[in-house]
Amino acid sequence: MDTEISVRDLINKLDGGDPVFLLDVRNADEFANWRLEGKRSAATMNIPYFDFIEDPEAALARVPRSQTEISVVCAKGGSSEFVADLLRESGIPARNVAGGMQAIADALRTPLFLKEELERERQVVIGEYDRNESNPFFKLTSEIGKKLYPGQWSRKNVIGDRDVILTVTPQKMREIQRKYYVPNNSALIVTGDVNPDSVFALAEKTYGDWQKGPDPFAVEPIPAIPAIQKNDALIIEQPVGAVTVMLQWQGPSVRKDPTSTYAADVFSDVLNQPNSTLQRRLVDTGLWQSIGVNYYTLDHVGPTVVERVQVGRGDDEERDPLDAVVLEPVADQGAALERRGLDVVHGDGDRAPASHATSSRR
Repeated sequence: MDTEISVRDLINKLDGGDPVFLLDVRNADEFANWRLEGKRSAATMNIPYFDFIEDPEAALARVPRSQTEISVVCAKGGSSEFVADLLRESGIPARNVAGGMQAIADALRTPLFLKEELERERQVVIGEYDRNESNPFFKLTSEIGKKLYPGQWSRKNVIGDRDVILTVTPQKMREIQRKYYVPNNSALIVTGDVNPDSVFALAEKTYGDWQKGPDPFAVEPIPAIPAIQKNDALIIEQPVGAVTVMLQWQGPSVRKDPTSTYAADVFSDVLNQPNSTLQRRLVDTGLWQSIGVNYYTLDHVGPTVVERVQVGRGDDEERDPLDAVVLEPVADQGAALERRGLDVVHGDGDRAPASHATSSRR
């Protein structure tokens, strides 16, 4: 068996929910301040390295015997290598975590971007992209996004672009790392029952010599999202069982126009109430299966979205009562909010919808 496991492979196992048993051989205070965790919890035990030196039989007796391989971790990888060898000699399956906890910090500050690792990760990401692309709504959301953010969709497309994923190289990754991986553009987040003074001391020890870099957003300011100049529409045909109608507008910027973001939040919350006039007239009457209004709070014009799912009905009923009822429920619900003592602020009402899109089975 391999005698080592990389930090990346170990974290992938943790995040993937694979059974993992971590044996941390650092001192008890270091273990209490900082430990390796993933999206899912893993069995973890702390037996300091010096316990294995002073009384190896007693220390080995404390290690549980199970079918799960033990990953041994320390600060830099040397002590854990010794303990992992000792465990294997005693018949316990174990591997050393290469580089130890320091490797996690090194991955941020001095990533290697190895070509073979990049290629493995590329296949994982492309698999995720394929799964998303197979969803019938992927085409709808991506095409309407291109209309909503003309020439800027790559900035809003959280899953990325297939061609970019397929052509990424270590050189491109290093350029991103050089620009953005600087301490003045980073945040260290520590959660759990920790001692703040110990955390700050550990952070200083681990990252204290990390030199600041140029502010990437001052050197290359992010350009503004261009405003929509006209209404637009598109129809997307996909194998779905019901028609989805989606209207989107460029919403306000939380940095430049915070007042309007409050208005957008209140507006969407009001209309999404089950007892709102909008919901009662469009959903409770059976005209639509569902309708939702959402605003995404972003610095660079988050979208305001109205999404409706149609209930199947005959061609003789092809009428859309949305325009007739939107203004009235806003006024009704706004008055109700004021009566409850909430201050409803009004945002810019002149925004033109970017697109009116439908996804249907044809």
